[in-house]
Amino acid sequence: MDFAFDHRGRDAQRGRRLRALLVSNWSVETTSARALTAEFLRRQTADAALSRAQALRQTITWLMDGEGYTDPHTNKLAFSYAHPIFWAPFTLVGDGGR
Repeated sequence: MDFAFDHRGRDAQRGRRLRALLVSNWSVETTSARALTAEFLRRQTADAALSRAQALRQTITWLMDGEGYTDPHTNKLAFSYAHPIFWAPFTLVGDGGR
């Protein structure tokens, strides 16, 4: 899924005005970023009454309380996603409502 945005916050491919962006303020480890983004979008899609801000808060809590990253070679827990380095950089910019 590739997205491109112009300087006015418009979806460059569809020309629609964007109401909110989920951004990262610094580089984030790939698997946690993928998990956070996918779960955030899943929560928004699953519950129309849930605001974007609530979906992000719930997703961050889900990530912090989750199992973390399991090493595929040893099948052992390598690290937990509870540390802020995995979820703190994400910010919702724009309209945090529905």
